[in-house]
This record gives sequence, structure tokens and C-alpha cells, in this order.
Amino acid sequence: MPDLRLYWDSCVFLEYINGDDQTRLQEISAILEDAEKNKLRIMTSTLTVAEVAFARYEQAGAALDPVAQAKIDALWAMGGPVRLADVTPLVAEAGRDLIRLGLPKQPDQWRLKPADAMHLATAKSLQADTVHTYDPKWAKYETIIGIPIGEPMSANPQLGFST
Repeated sequence: MPDLRLYWDSCVFLEYINGDDQTRLQEISAILEDAEKNKLRIMTSTLTVAEVAFARYEQAGAALDPVAQAKIDALWAMGGPVRLADVTPLVAEAGRDLIRLGLPKQPDQWRLKPADAMHLATAKSLQADTVHTYDPKWAKYETIIGIPIGEPMSANPQLGFST
């Protein structure tokens, strides 16, 4: 069993599916490769399956692409690089508590969407070593959930070359 347990927010998977930023894509691809080699574990909530519904180009063209669907489905496939965690009542309550935490604080700065709260609560329940996201607003929750939060960074990034 891999020692390193990473929790990925939906936006990390969307960056991978869309592939717009080559630097991010290289980092994500390297981490996925390490997960496939069982060097680490990538975890996310089953909520992510609904959040990662299509690629940006599908949305822009209002047309579905079976290739994009296959790439998305490969992430969640049994034996694939990502482990899905169910949203349990305890996780839902912990997510609710994170949302409520922001009310007495500066609400605009501490407003947490329900889906984001579920991700943070799931990461905590799974005892992830790190939470990966591209959402800078999540950083303030690091001390609350007791898990470092930051952008994906591979120990072995893949190098991309253009011709």
C-alpha cells in the first residue's frame, strides 16, 4: 500500500481533462503515473464524478465527445489511478460544520460552497497527507482540517517537449 495519500479536488481532474496549461498537465500526469505504479494513492469524493462531467471544449461546442468521456471514465475505473470515497452522513455533517464555521468570521472571505466543504471534509475523513487544488481560497482551511493544501506537485514531473 502506498504511503503517500493525496486528495484531489475536482478542479485538478478538470485541468487534466482540459489540458490547457502544459505545466499543470505535466505535474498532474506525473502524479497519475505514480498512482498507476502504486507509488502513491490519489483519492477523491464520489461527488467528483458528477463535477467532472465534460471537457471545456465539449461545453463550448455544446457537443459531447466519446473520447473525452473515455478519458474521464478511465480515471474512476476499477483498478485505475483514483480511489473514490463515498459521502457518508458523518462526512456530510463535517462539511456542514465547515460551512457554518465561516458565518461568525468574515463571511465573504470564509464562504464555502457545499461541494467544496464536502471535499475538505472527505479529505479529513480519509486522513489524506495533502489536499491538491487550484483554488487559492482553500488555503485558509489548512489549519482547520489539519492537512496541507496546495497545488499538485510531482516529485518526478514529466518533461514536455515541443517540436
